Amino acid sequence: MGDKPEYHKYGEDQKKITFAITDKQHADLRIRIHYDGLSQVKFFQAFLQGYLEGNQLILEYIDQYKEKNEIHSREKRRRARKLNKGGEAKLSDFGFSAQEVQDIFDTIEGDQE
Repeated sequence: MGDKPEYHKYGEDQKKITFAITDKQHADLRIRIHYDGLSQVKFFQAFLQGYLEGNQLILEYIDQYKEKNEIHSREKRRRARKLNKGGEAKLSDFGFSAQEVQDIFDTIEGDQE
């Protein structure tokens, strides 16, 4: 009865993501990442990190991909770009970088433990 329950710490569990690609795509990927000195894991982690952090080059590529593959309407893509730029402007207006915002959330999370 005196034992404290063990709480799950969000963000610490590892998850696997799997998907299928053709054997040619796999071979081409292996060649390209080898040339760049990366492993498959490092490549996908780098891309994911850039995407989640809002790297403009990656977001522009995703926007081009969505346009080429007709994912979302042109208007929806335009609104998403506008919202993204608006959010960046608000952070800038208050003098916060994306890293500072993340640090604030990390601090709040640490205080709740």
